[in-house]
Amino acid sequence: MRRDRRPSSVTAFWAAWAAVACAAACSRCAASPAGADADRTYDVPPDDSAEGAEADAAAEALPFCGNGVVEAGEECEGEGEAPCVTTCGSSGLRRCLACRLVGRCVAPIERCNGFDDDCDGYVDEDCPCATGWVWENPLPQGNSLTAVWVARDGTAFAVGHLGTILRGRDASWTAMDSGTTVRLNDVWGASSTNVYAVGDRGTILHYDGVSWRAVPSGTQHHLTAISGTSPRNILAVGEWGTFLRYDGAAWADVWSHDLNVRNTSMIDIWAASSDEAFVVSESGLLRYDGVSLSRVRYTGGMTLWGTSPSNLFLGGLTGSGGSVVVHYDGREWTTSLLVDSGSGVDEIWGTSSRNVFAATRRGDIYRYDGIAWTRMGCGDGLGISGLGGNSPTRVVAVGEAGTMCLFDGVSWTRISSGPVVELHGVWGTSANEVFAVGNSTVDYSVTILRYDGLSWTVMPSGLPEGGGVPTIKAVWAGSPIHAFAIGYHGPDPSDPVLLSYDGVSWSVAPLPVRGNFEDIWGNSPTDVFVVGSRGAIAHYNGVSWSPMASGTDYSLVTVSGTSPTNVFAASFGGLILRYDGESWQPTQIRYSMADIWVASPTLAFGVANGFAGVLDGPLIPTILRFDGYVWSPMEGVPTGGYIGEIGSNHLDFGSLMAIWGSSPTNVFAVGEGVIHRYDGSTWSSMPSLPAAWGHDVWGSSATNVFVVGSRGTILHRCGAGW
Repeated sequence: MRRDRRPSSVTAFWAAWAAVACAAACSRCAASPAGADADRTYDVPPDDSAEGAEADAAAEALPFCGNGVVEAGEECEGEGEAPCVTTCGSSGLRRCLACRLVGRCVAPIERCNGFDDDCDGYVDEDCPCATGWVWENPLPQGNSLTAVWVARDGTAFAVGHLGTILRGRDASWTAMDSGTTVRLNDVWGASSTNVYAVGDRGTILHYDGVSWRAVPSGTQHHLTAISGTSPRNILAVGEWGTFLRYDGAAWADVWSHDLNVRNTSMIDIWAASSDEAFVVSESGLLRYDGVSLSRVRYTGGMTLWGTSPSNLFLGGLTGSGGSVVVHYDGREWTTSLLVDSGSGVDEIWGTSSRNVFAATRRGDIYRYDGIAWTRMGCGDGLGISGLGGNSPTRVVAVGEAGTMCLFDGVSWTRISSGPVVELHGVWGTSANEVFAVGNSTVDYSVTILRYDGLSWTVMPSGLPEGGGVPTIKAVWAGSPIHAFAIGYHGPDPSDPVLLSYDGVSWSVAPLPVRGNFEDIWGNSPTDVFVVGSRGAIAHYNGVSWSPMASGTDYSLVTVSGTSPTNVFAASFGGLILRYDGESWQPTQIRYSMADIWVASPTLAFGVANGFAGVLDGPLIPTILRFDGYVWSPMEGVPTGGYIGEIGSNHLDFGSLMAIWGSSPTNVFAVGEGVIHRYDGSTWSSMPSLPAAWGHDVWGSSATNVFVVGSRGTILHRCGAGW
């Protein structure tokens, strides 16, 4: 969290003013102490003071002063503080005394918005977003976490997608530099200063209490799990039968020629001692005796934990998709069905045979007390894939979209913050007023978030109760008191949903055009366009909405422009419409368009995925450029995007969803785990990519840009430059 570097300059200024007034002649005033709230009030100096005399004279000259309205001849109203513009252009506060402005305009504290707010000559100092893309929702970050391990001293380490490593204790966590962007699948340590993480492409990282560094593994296969009993007995397993052992000096390959395990994936491992461990694999449960592997049972699972070789818990998935835990007591296996469908146990861990936790891929956690399993909540519908702790009253759970929960011995508390939302659109009117819209992934309710330059807050949508739950797809704002959010109620064609913002609150607005509307853009509050299914287009003139003839039945997914006579709309079917102020003119191209950003009448950019009408071909992402005559694919566009979230564990083609620019030399394209930037000559991939879908991008300036997307993703980049 960014810290304030000094007390409020507004507070300090008025405290000094009050002190001078009191020193002159003050029997009734009270100076505000340094650090008082910005809402503070000030006593008026006595009538016999110089200030009082000036105030009395001003009051006589301004007979309507204090009536609540700034009348002719008044600079402000009454007593207190009035807004002003500072020497660096930010919005500050100035003293209002008897309807006259006195003193200087005091600058506000620095906000994270790409400007110098406090007039100290520095832009966004102390703002994390000034050094790179940072997570602003969820917090502390939103990449999915796969595993967690807690040391005896309470220090915890969590690992996940894109090389994410977090270190923390209880509810306080910070990111660590892993030096890699591959997915990390598991973590284990001998102590808080001797920790190992394993991941894709044979990655093994070691933390020595100072930093993480890569160590040779001898394999390129994905490593899925790690477990150990001491610094000289650590085991790691992975795909294609990979089985590695660390003896304190180096990692070596271990496997049994007696078993055909080279063609099977090893999923999890639990080390019982220096000469005994158990492995969950696709070919069943295996036992390692320190020399070789043998099969214990042909039925495997997905996760394993135990207190001893005669007390094992095996979690998995039934044929119908249910969550099941199988317990071995040294004599027989006993099955417990937790959920009959739609889940599966992804992680199991405990502190004793009477305190065992099983986590499912839909966010449920079950606790076993030695007699029965009890369902407990944690993940808000997001899967839990990692469990760890150091006592029965300190257990950590991690999972999808950065979900983190803490168990105190009685109940689970979510320690990751921020709404779990599928965000579809972002737009704003300034650096200090930005809106993001979407739907909750928990109950699908409409979510509207507002950023004020410091933090994001949830706003009421204004939708009536009992009216159904619509899907909100896009937002556009033309001024601080004019904003719209657009969406629809159900399957196409359905009744549209239009929300209007007046500077105070959101409310439902009429839109007498039927269709599933996907996007909105305006040239001004009196010139706004919405587009949607079956060629639906509607226009707002500042008073009412009216339908427009598009001349097509293609569903339109994006709209953008620069003026009332230069507006573009496009469809997945490769149809691009251009409005010249009178009618929409069609152009057919071969690419399946997803979004357009228009820079001028002779320059526009678009993102597409594959070719229009080709259903079984690869969805190769493409960025196109319009030169005023034709649309052409651009060369040198980076390929690849992180798609591990949807089933694959490697870099591959990542779909592009949105494009926006502050100028032709500062354009951003976002999508499936990618953020690309165009500087006017070349495209380049930007670091700190999210392992999630980027659905939209917008900025208030070239140096203050937001990306929103799936699972509540909000990324922010600010500062003086890139």
